[in-house]
Amino acid sequence: PNLDKKEDSDTTSNTLSLTVLKKDWNTVINFSRKHVYVVCVYFLFQSMFVLATATDSLELSFAKEVLLLTDSEYGFLVSIAGAGFILGAITNTILSKKLAPSFLIGIGSLFIAIGY
Repeated sequence: PNLDKKEDSDTTSNTLSLTVLKKDWNTVINFSRKHVYVVCVYFLFQSMFVLATATDSLELSFAKEVLLLTDSEYGFLVSIAGAGFILGAITNTILSKKLAPSFLIGIGSLFIAIGY
């Protein structure tokens, strides 16, 4: 695309305003009412991430108090987890062209559970 091309006179600028926010929320609400299944799957998937984040807050206490890890050992553990997230993102990028999104969401949820 030509990024230097001037905007057409027909297009409007959507600067952040109360009117734009109301219009966007109406679009989201209308979509949510028409596609309840998609919204339910989305919220279930996001709930998994919230629970995983809550587990992360307990991870440090468990590693230090129960496993008796030093700061450097815990740092290494976190680095391995970060490498796993990067590897998962690369794998997801490659597979997203070959597999259905519903399958990727399901298998991603499974691997997140295995990882924790």
